[in-house]
Amino acid sequence: MSTEYSEHLTGVVAEILHRTPQETSLSDLRHWHSRLPDYVDRQLRQAHVTAVFAELGHFHRAMHRRVFELATQRLLSEGWPDYGDACLFLMLGSGARDEQSIKTDQDHALILIPPDRQCGSDELAAYGRALGELTAAMLSEVGYPLCAGNVMASNPRWRGTVTEWNMRLDAYGEHPDWDNIRYLLIASDAMPIAGKSTVADQIRAIAVAHVTRSSFIRWKIADQVSADRLTLPFTAHFADLAAARKAAFSLKDGLYTPLVNIVRLWAHSIGSEQPSTLTRIGELEASDVWNSRVSDEAREALAIALELRLRQHIWQSQTGKELNDELPLAEVREPDRERLQSAVKTVRELQHMSSRRFTRRR
Repeated sequence: MSTEYSEHLTGVVAEILHRTPQETSLSDLRHWHSRLPDYVDRQLRQAHVTAVFAELGHFHRAMHRRVFELATQRLLSEGWPDYGDACLFLMLGSGARDEQSIKTDQDHALILIPPDRQCGSDELAAYGRALGELTAAMLSEVGYPLCAGNVMASNPRWRGTVTEWNMRLDAYGEHPDWDNIRYLLIASDAMPIAGKSTVADQIRAIAVAHVTRSSFIRWKIADQVSADRLTLPFTAHFADLAAARKAAFSLKDGLYTPLVNIVRLWAHSIGSEQPSTLTRIGELEASDVWNSRVSDEAREALAIALELRLRQHIWQSQTGKELNDELPLAEVREPDRERLQSAVKTVRELQHMSSRRFTRRR
C-alpha cells in the first residue's frame, strides 16, 4: 500500500479508485475501513463538518462500488454469464444522502436491466439473487454490518428489473399504509453507485411523485414525524449534571432522523428529487417554501447532529467501546450543551410547522 495515501481520507479514496479491482482485496478494504475513525478524526480537526461528510460520502461510495465489482468478478469466475452491465447498484439511506457516519450498516438495492431479448428472465433473476447475496456478505466482511431492517439487495424487495421496480413503487403508492410509505421514502433517497444512473433517476422520480401527488401520504408522513415527542436534552432537572450521569440522549432517534424526515417531507411536497438533506433545504429556500431563517436553522441543526454523532463514534472507537448513538448527558459540556439544545428546539419547531401545513384535509 502506498504510504503517501495512508494519512488522509481523501488519499484513501484516491488509492481505492486508483487500483483496479484485480489489484484490490477484501483485506485491503477491511484495513481502510478499520482506520476510518483515525482518518476522520484528523480531517474533522481541519475542516467543517459538512466538508468532512462529503469526503466520507466519497469513501463509502468507493468502498461499496469496489465491493460490488469484486462480487461481479467472483460470480464471473464461478461460471455465471457476464451481466455486469445489466445491473445498477444503488446506495440507500444516509449513504445516499452523504450523511453516513462511521457506525453504519448496509442499505442498498439492485436494479436489473436485461441486456437483450435473448436473456432469460429467470436466469437474470437468479444472477441478481446471487449478486445481491454475495455483495451483502462481502460488505459485511469489509466492515459494514448487515441491515437489521433487511434493506439490502439480498432481499427480493430491494432488487428486480425496471418493470418490477415500477410496479412495486406504484403498488406502494396505491396502498399507502405506513410500511409502503416508508418503502417509497427509502427509494426516494436512492443514489447510483455502479451502472446506468439515468435508471436510478427514473426510480427516484417515481417514488417522489407518489408523495408529491398524494395529500394523504404527506399527511401520514407529517403525522408520523410529529409523533416523535422530542425532549430537550437539558432542562432545569439536569442543572446538576451529576444527576444526569446515567441519562443518555439518542443523537439519531432524538435529533438526526426526525430532522431528515421533516426536510424530506417538505422537499417531496414541491417535487424535489435530490437525496441530499442539505440540497433539499436549499431547494426549499430557493422556492420560497422556507424563509432564510428557517433554512439556516435547519442547516445548523443538521450540522450539529452530524458533528456530534461523528465525534461520538470517533471517541467510542478510539476508546474501544461499541459504537452507538447514545450520548451520555453528563459528559456534554458547553458550548455543545447549548448547541444540542438549540438543534432539538429547531426540530420541534419544524414538527409543529409540518403538523400545521400537512393536515388530513389538504
